[in-house]
Amino acid sequence: MNRYKMFLIEALSNLHAGSGNTDFGIVDNLIQRNPVTKIPVIHSSGIKGALNDYFEQIKYDKNNRIKLFGDEGKEGESFPGRLIFFEANLLFLPLRSNKKLFYYATSPFVIKEFISFIKDFTNKDYKTEMINGWMDKIKFNEDIPFYTFDTGSIPEIEDFRSDKKGVNTKEIKDEIEKLTGLNLEDIALFNDDYFNKICERSIPVIARNKIGDDGESENLFYEEVLPRKSVLYFVLGEENNLLGADYENFIQVLTADGTIVQFGGNYSVGYGFCKVKELKLS
Repeated sequence: MNRYKMFLIEALSNLHAGSGNTDFGIVDNLIQRNPVTKIPVIHSSGIKGALNDYFEQIKYDKNNRIKLFGDEGKEGESFPGRLIFFEANLLFLPLRSNKKLFYYATSPFVIKEFISFIKDFTNKDYKTEMINGWMDKIKFNEDIPFYTFDTGSIPEIEDFRSDKKGVNTKEIKDEIEKLTGLNLEDIALFNDDYFNKICERSIPVIARNKIGDDGESENLFYEEVLPRKSVLYFVLGEENNLLGADYENFIQVLTADGTIVQFGGNYSVGYGFCKVKELKLS
């Protein structure tokens, strides 16, 4: 029987996991997105590739690395790895505010999907009914596109303003903070539709200049990035408990203090440097 663990990814720098598509209107290099919700993701192949590269760079035991990730071998002979990789889903997107530097923006749908992954893949109920019920109680309208969880002055977040001060969170505060490791007062809960539109249309775009071998500018292009402090989550499985102690050692190395893994492209310009944290569920 397979066993699964969940992990959080915190972006320490801007992150570009490219989709390979081009928006002929404005943006040249788009990021990967869920095809239905348009919420950013990192495809499972990108997660596997980044982790494999990291463990190769630190000269992790080659035989153990092949057990984990697999290898093409000689003459096309394939050695499948025993790890099962799922795509990373966005949990929090940092958005600028006039009250503090930024809020961690999310939505009821995103939180409920996160809780669903916990229940489905770790067999931990983790108060699913309570959290989902609480999310369903929150009512949005045109004047209340988001809620924050502090009771001070009402912030503007990006171009959005709400007529509602912070909501009462006594029943939920400890659970959300325990799961995410974030102060709930730094989180803004957006209406699902607004959050999806933000993810589809308002991801930061950075202008970059390609320099040729002669040092001259060749062309200006525009690239979407998930900004620093974005938080994603992903599931990692072990096939039929076949790895044993090798699996636990792999997790220990991956989540150790000082471990920084590079996801996506543009390594040379400092994109995609991230910390990976195991989601501890009691």
